Amino acid sequence: QAIPPAPPSLDALSALPCPALRRAEMMSLPTSVGAMRAAAADPGTLLAHVGRGPARGSGDRCLGGASTVLLGSAGQFRLCCAGASSAVAVLAGATRRRRRRGCGGTCECSAANSEVAASEGGALENAQLSVLQPLDSPFPLARFQELGLSPAARFLWWERTRSQEGRREPGRLRGGLHALDLDNGWLELDAPPAYQEVMGPRRQVLAEGSDQLGFALVDDGASRPAQLELMRFVVEHLARCHPDRFALTGSGGDERLKSLQEGLSWRLADFESCPLRLVGQLVQEDICIMQEVPSDSGSTPRHLFVAGVVMESFDPVSKHMLPMLELHGPVPGYATDLHEAMGRVFQSLRKPAWRANFGVMEFRYEGEDMETILSDGELLERIYLKVEYETLRRLPEHPDYMVFTIRRHDAPMSDLALTPLACAALAHAIRNLPVALLAYRGLSRPETARVVLSFL
Repeated sequence: QAIPPAPPSLDALSALPCPALRRAEMMSLPTSVGAMRAAAADPGTLLAHVGRGPARGSGDRCLGGASTVLLGSAGQFRLCCAGASSAVAVLAGATRRRRRRGCGGTCECSAANSEVAASEGGALENAQLSVLQPLDSPFPLARFQELGLSPAARFLWWERTRSQEGRREPGRLRGGLHALDLDNGWLELDAPPAYQEVMGPRRQVLAEGSDQLGFALVDDGASRPAQLELMRFVVEHLARCHPDRFALTGSGGDERLKSLQEGLSWRLADFESCPLRLVGQLVQEDICIMQEVPSDSGSTPRHLFVAGVVMESFDPVSKHMLPMLELHGPVPGYATDLHEAMGRVFQSLRKPAWRANFGVMEFRYEGEDMETILSDGELLERIYLKVEYETLRRLPEHPDYMVFTIRRHDAPMSDLALTPLACAALAHAIRNLPVALLAYRGLSRPETARVVLSFL
């Protein structure tokens, strides 16, 4: 329901036939974060505000030329119109509640990442991000979290920018590698409260003597020197890129990494026999070490999964020591279209690189019949976007080994409403990908694909 170009009254906004609409308030810039919090005091209300600017169409969203955006409930809301000159900020009362993946409960951990990090008196129009403009880079992560934008959506948004600039075939999301700025994009950390919530369970699994350790960490033994090099890279990276959160102290056998805000400390010498156990306690990514070995046929070398800490991406025990082809066995078309090409890319890789891919998950309660009939609105509330952000780098001192990281970002599909260009990219991908690949990415059911496309 597009808002007319002239700013409407509150009564006119309240009368709009939008099911999710609860309340709308008109605000003029400059607007402080504190004022926006006061306006969104109702915990069930999301507030989105965009500064004045010329109207810009997106093709997959209904965008008008006004300066105010609807407010909707946390379960469902629609971005109905916006100007293009400033960033979007989103607040949901004290917390934003999200369903946890794979369970029937909810969690409030994402509130920490959705909190706007600007000072209370900062003007919103100073934010260097406009959701209707091309995206210069999907990094750093904090830039999007500070504005309450979905970390998963940034890669789709950036993909749309590349398509519009003619650098990519429109509507096609592929697994190409892109140059990685290590200081900006390697080992991304959430804000401290969310980071601590994620790392708590990971550290329990990796604790010495844990009966779950063998399910998450695999090690061939021969790659231990490469693991030590990786451990050194990780601790130095954290201390250099996040000096307010990590510090290296001491020297020699008493050198330690300290997590300043958590009050934790690790003596590096204690992990010389199992470096990955420390790496896994520090980073949110799954870590895989791949070894490049000659092919039996003398052609492109094979890349074996020899060691790693994996808790979200796949079962590391069943995949241990397998070549890349078998790691990607279930992916339609990988063996025929990408295996040889990716092998050559890996062989020639000298500089760090990254890629991202997407999938869709449909939340179901344990024991719920998959044939349960849901309304379109109920189904949309259960659909999540899953994006896997992956990086690849070769170890300089052990060039036969490469480090592959996987960071998973999940978000309710409705979160994409705040990033219209990400909506456009995902819609084009769904319309153009082969049926087999869509099924692999979670869109095998026609009603799921229909509801997602209708929303986008």
